[in-house]
Amino acid sequence: MVRWLEISAFSEGRISATVSAMLFVLLLACLPGTGAFAQSGDVPADPAFAPVRDELVPIAFTLKRAGTTELMSVRRDTSVLLPLRSMFAFLRIKSSLDSSSGRISGFLISPDTSYAIELNTGRARVGNRTRQLASGEYEVRAGEGYFSPEFYRSMFLLPVEYKPRRLAATLVTH
Repeated sequence: MVRWLEISAFSEGRISATVSAMLFVLLLACLPGTGAFAQSGDVPADPAFAPVRDELVPIAFTLKRAGTTELMSVRRDTSVLLPLRSMFAFLRIKSSLDSSSGRISGFLISPDTSYAIELNTGRARVGNRTRQLASGEYEVRAGEGYFSPEFYRSMFLLPVEYKPRRLAATLVTH
């Protein structure tokens, strides 16, 4: 087989066009700072391998002694934003969205403990507690408000713990 390659590639003392093209590509790939072997910052990074800033990721949401459901969350590097309406539907907490005003409202246990979250301004009120949300603490996507576990702890007094390695969030009850 090697003899056949020698005869076809170097017939009459000339290199065929296919072999010369293959040698040229191999030479380019092996040059430092070019091609697939580039290590310097001069070559632009492939966007397929760029870190993802925000992505929707399914997580397991567990309420101790009550069950588990799957929720779509927004993952940001090492933190997560959890969907309020989906999570509250699982917990059987009343919530409704007024899409014209961008407001999520409802009540906890009884109508006396109402809450309202203005998604356009980031202002939240639960009972007599109010808070202005920071820009990275919430996000709105397709009619769903996503909030940090810290928001649920401070405003609703719901101790939500997120475990990024397990893609799981747990509402801890004692």
